[in-house]
Amino acid sequence: MSHCSTVPVTCTSGDCDNGEGIQIIADGSRYEGEFLGARRQGKGKLYYENQDIYDGEFFEGKREGQGTYSHHGSDRYEGKFEEGLRHGNGKYHYKNQEVYEGTYRSGLREGMGTYTYPNGDRFEGSYKNGKREGPGIYIFADKNVLEGVWKENHLQGKAIIRNPKGRIIHEGYWKDNKYLGREEPKEDSN
Repeated sequence: MSHCSTVPVTCTSGDCDNGEGIQIIADGSRYEGEFLGARRQGKGKLYYENQDIYDGEFFEGKREGQGTYSHHGSDRYEGKFEEGLRHGNGKYHYKNQEVYEGTYRSGLREGMGTYTYPNGDRFEGSYKNGKREGPGIYIFADKNVLEGVWKENHLQGKAIIRNPKGRIIHEGYWKDNKYLGREEPKEDSN
């Protein structure tokens, strides 16, 4: 939610024009923080009606710069925002204990990142449009490492599994995350 200037607001205390104040938004949200030119600008806290909280920097009324967005009783993102969206370096903590740390673009994972699972497994590689895309490695909790290429979030083509000492213990082919075997699959002639 961007809470742009088209939503009616009321200043309940302080200086909501060029200073610090508290602003109540018609949708039930509340902002406490700095203002410039009657817009949220600088540091502040936005309490959403659904009990989500954004604590961080604002520019021209939008989440912009460094901040933390906490979903009520659930996920939490700490990092950069641009135009109200996750953008730049950040860390997303999921309710299920999974963590993504890396870059975002327009709200989606984009570029290099690391996704860690509660069991100790982790993926390190590139993302595009929020999905694994391109070369990456999947490091298992037992320290074995799968090296491969992902397309649209699925392991595709040849992949290698190495033990913790770097020795290859398995090579094979995958399609859409499904293991096909050690031999390269034949192309369909249809």
